[in-house]
Order: sequence, then structure tokens, then C-alpha cells
Amino acid sequence: MELLEEEYKHLKHQELEHAKKRSAKIYAKIRGYGMSGDLIEAKAIKNVFSKHATSGALALSST
Repeated sequence: MELLEEEYKHLKHQELEHAKKRSAKIYAKIRGYGMSGDLIEAKAIKNVFSKHATSGALALSST
């Protein structure tokens, strides 16, 4: 588990055990994190590559 501490006007994270050993004041604990993304862009890219692959395959098959 990591935590945040204030040090010279910036936040620092470190292992909880390390902070306890040096008797640091604990302001908050990080309990998890999340991520987000946009699938629309990924689908658009996939469609572009699918069109190129299909047209390339058709061009090769007609020769």
C-alpha cells in the first residue's frame, strides 16, 4: 500500500511501512486507481484497416 505525504509543498508517495518507521504524518492512502478510454476511436481505426485489407485482397485476387 502506498500513501501521500506533504514535503516542501509537494505530495510524495511511498510505502506505508516506510512512512510508519519514520513517523511521517499520513494525509491519505491510495486505495485503488481507474482508467478510462474511448472505444469509438479504436473502432474507427479498425474499420479503416479492414477497408484497406479487403481492397488489397480483392486487388490481389483479380491479378
